[in-house]
Amino acid sequence: MDERKPLLRLFVALDDLLERNDRTWWGGVVTDSRIPLIYDANYARVEADAVSLADIERTLRPALVASGATHQHVVLFRPDAARSLLDEMEAAGGRFTYDTAMCFDGDLSLDPELEVGEIAELDTRFWEAQQRTLPEFDVIDRPTIAQFVRWEREILAPAGKRWFGVTMDGEPAGFGALVALDGVGYVDNVVTFRPFRRRGVATSIVRRIVREASAARCRHVYLLADDPGPIALYERLGFRDAGQIVGWLKALG
Repeated sequence: MDERKPLLRLFVALDDLLERNDRTWWGGVVTDSRIPLIYDANYARVEADAVSLADIERTLRPALVASGATHQHVVLFRPDAARSLLDEMEAAGGRFTYDTAMCFDGDLSLDPELEVGEIAELDTRFWEAQQRTLPEFDVIDRPTIAQFVRWEREILAPAGKRWFGVTMDGEPAGFGALVALDGVGYVDNVVTFRPFRRRGVATSIVRRIVREASAARCRHVYLLADDPGPIALYERLGFRDAGQIVGWLKALG
């Protein structure tokens, strides 16, 4: 079995939270006019192998125009079986992103090294702190930051996204989140504030989130890692490589 299938199921469930998740024979086109600058909320989800860029754009482009999106975003969940589509995208220009899907297969009995608490009250102070972390995820301009926070606060949090954090020296040291849908858990938004790095903050947060996912009866727990450094860290925490996911981004001309 392709180990990315449960992760794909989670993404489909997340897409169902948005305004439109139109199924196609090759996957789906997802849009949300409330947050048109968020690429992950306005994109094509490619699940099939034999699909052309023209097939995708025929449905994707009109939907993006209707939502007010500025970029085409296409995510391939089986890039290893879609070489011709990747070649078409490369010829068309744009930018590729490569993420390694990692599935937890470690020891649930390992305790977090630091005390990790659930952030029960997602108040203004929390959203301000979360907003300060967005440049770590390449979200830098103010309109996009505002829409990202709206996505988290008004769509994902009401759907059950939970946040966990570590406090050190009386200050927030870092936090991360758990999304649990359709029996699949996803470790998201893990970040450590600069003064507290290399002190076990991220390790402790990930361990707590994995435990919470297990308690929520998630049979699979995933995260996405985008470069070798985090991959090595997550392997030490019990995650294994489950395959690559490729994104393609191009301005909507």
